[in-house]
Amino acid sequence: MKFRMKVFVSILLLLTSTLQFESASAATGDIDSSMYFNGTSTTFQVADTNSLDITSAITMEAWVKPVGISNSVNYMVMNKETSYELWIVNGYWNFALNGTSSGWQGVNTGVAALVDQWQHIAVVRAANQNAVAIYFNGTFTDTATADTAGTGNLYNSNQPFQIGSRSGTAGS
Repeated sequence: MKFRMKVFVSILLLLTSTLQFESASAATGDIDSSMYFNGTSTTFQVADTNSLDITSAITMEAWVKPVGISNSVNYMVMNKETSYELWIVNGYWNFALNGTSSGWQGVNTGVAALVDQWQHIAVVRAANQNAVAIYFNGTFTDTATADTAGTGNLYNSNQPFQIGSRSGTAGS
């Protein structure tokens, strides 16, 4: 899937000075600094740092404009492998939060991703809660379980934080 995404680089720069930015470029015709990820060779990566090791409360959010969605393909929006991630699969928004003593499974939010339209998705978990609030385009849509994190802490991996990729593979 090709998609455009608003990337809040200033926030990421506060987290670490070690950024790896591979091949993504400003989207043609976008004057508000969105980035274009082609689904195969573009990614944005921040090396692991303590500020990315989120243990309890977390909000994952993104502005995304998917350009075509195929079933059975994972379109990774953001990922810190074995800790937390947000993606589209089978046309729906999904997230995963990994607990400290168990693996993650992923949760389908039931919110359909809109093709060729800017959309805002937010997944919010309060500290030590087994419930996650899901917001789509500014509207609360539902609650879901906090995946395998339950009411405990999130697992802190030594993996980089990535946009547009998972484990170094763009788009997957």
